[in-house]
Amino acid sequence: MVDSIVTQDQYSLNTILITVISMFAVGLFSTALKQIPIGIGRFIWKHITTTIVLSSSNWGFYTLMQLFSDQGIYSQLRIIKLLSGQYNHSDHIGKGVGPGTHLIKMNNKHVLISLSIDNNQSMYVESERMNLSVTWFGRDVNIVNDFIIDVEKRRGYSAKNRISVSVFGNHKWFFTGDIPLRSFNSIFVDQKTIDAILHNLEKFYNSRQWYTDHGIPYRYGILLSGPPGTGKTSTIKAIASYFNKPLYVLPVDRIAEIGEAFSSAYEDAILVIEDIDSAKSAQKRKEKSGNDFWQKITQGNQDFEIKAESISAILNSIDGITAKDGRVLIMSTNHKENIDPALLRPGRIDLDIEIGHITDESFRKFIRVFYAKDCTKKLQNEMRVTGAQLQNEYVTNHLTYEQIVDKYTSG
Repeated sequence: MVDSIVTQDQYSLNTILITVISMFAVGLFSTALKQIPIGIGRFIWKHITTTIVLSSSNWGFYTLMQLFSDQGIYSQLRIIKLLSGQYNHSDHIGKGVGPGTHLIKMNNKHVLISLSIDNNQSMYVESERMNLSVTWFGRDVNIVNDFIIDVEKRRGYSAKNRISVSVFGNHKWFFTGDIPLRSFNSIFVDQKTIDAILHNLEKFYNSRQWYTDHGIPYRYGILLSGPPGTGKTSTIKAIASYFNKPLYVLPVDRIAEIGEAFSSAYEDAILVIEDIDSAKSAQKRKEKSGNDFWQKITQGNQDFEIKAESISAILNSIDGITAKDGRVLIMSTNHKENIDPALLRPGRIDLDIEIGHITDESFRKFIRVFYAKDCTKKLQNEMRVTGAQLQNEYVTNHLTYEQIVDKYTSG
């Protein structure tokens, strides 16, 4: 009787185990069956599409955001992310792709774009970490190559009748916006100076192969010197407008980062450093200091000299081994006499242009532009006036043609 009860209990236990194992096996099999079509679907999707992924740590990420903006892509989205400053930098709010996946039409093709945000980042990070993927239907390798070319071109892109401007800061180049084109006709500089600039730059841009054949680095440097208000910045804008080149501006207070800035700049851009003489590392060195600049400081009644930045960092970035080919560098200064001669030698500065005070020729040009009249009178002897001052006379002081001629000319 007891044996019969034990046998019956074992039978019941075995039945339960078999039932549980069977249900588990059926569950696994069912899950596997469900995953098969999913896996097949993923396999097919992977082989009929092409996907490119960009991280927000890459300049191409924000360039693509700008491209989306210019093409009106954001009007197709229902989730738009407002970036902290235009492309994470300036005081302006910029639009970006919102989190999730979006189906859009770009260049007459349907494209999937997806933005994911790293949830493991600190709330105190300077720049939010994001990843953007762009997916096309098709496996043509040219899709990737064309995309790269489009983004590269966009990096130096200028809208019609505009100049693209980027500024270096926080170890990156940031697009800060477009500014209007500037004509040389609005620059009150003697024509021979304008002709010299255009002649030399046209020759440079048309001579890449010549530089290569002669083993000369394909780079060009211009120094614009002269008193404040004479038109140095306006001349830089006119150069960029004439040659349709974007401007990449390195603020002089970021001069210590010149190596990083120059190595990551868009190759076909015009690099600009204004007021280079105000950087201590670019100023004339004392004889005893060799390649280093010594800065004098005073504590109490005693003077001390401390070593500041080495000028070698600037020189190596301009024409060292890592310097990029194809770039034009324009530096401006109000006090050329304060700049270290090593920075001005041929090969670093190929064209030294002085933009001085208004001459008889540039005064007549100003009168034609602002008053639409011809003036044959000459400036008063030893008259030292800048284009900015003349413009102020017209815009702010509202001088008439007769008044401005009487004030600045003789006879």
